[in-house]
Amino acid sequence: MRYAEQFDTDGDCMIENGGFPDQTYDAWAATGVSAYCGGLWLAALKAMEKMSDILEEDELKKHYEDWFDKAKQVYEHKLWNGSYYNYDSSDNKHFDSIQADMLAGQWYSKACGLGDVIPPENARKAFYTIFENNVMKFKNGTMGAMNGMRLNGSVDKSSLQSAEVWTGTTYGVAA
Repeated sequence: MRYAEQFDTDGDCMIENGGFPDQTYDAWAATGVSAYCGGLWLAALKAMEKMSDILEEDELKKHYEDWFDKAKQVYEHKLWNGSYYNYDSSDNKHFDSIQADMLAGQWYSKACGLGDVIPPENARKAFYTIFENNVMKFKNGTMGAMNGMRLNGSVDKSSLQSAEVWTGTTYGVAA
């Protein structure tokens, strides 16, 4: 985690993507704060907070609590648009794509018993946005969750991976 902190390039406790494929979607570039990586970062900070507590490392626990509190505010401010989390905080033409995996960090955190990393009401709104757009507007919901969709109902074709349906991502959405 100390190593990963270097990816907070502006000192706000939230990691930023570099504008090239520097995450699991290795063909779908993100720039600045991204819904996918930022959400996973929040979950990782929560996990470190819990591990530090178990190990009775109070100073380390405080460090991760502080980072989480600051990073969560940045995540909400830079990405939440009232219905879902934008793909990233850039001014790229696909910044507001609806990514099926935007709730991965929330899912992992809850599955690990760490609780919410985003406001529950935002998680619900984002989930319904994903379901309506990435699932139901793609092949009438018969093919799984499209990785990326545009608000106009079209598939995000900004990369090969944004225009694919992945079993694991569909499972994550369903879970």
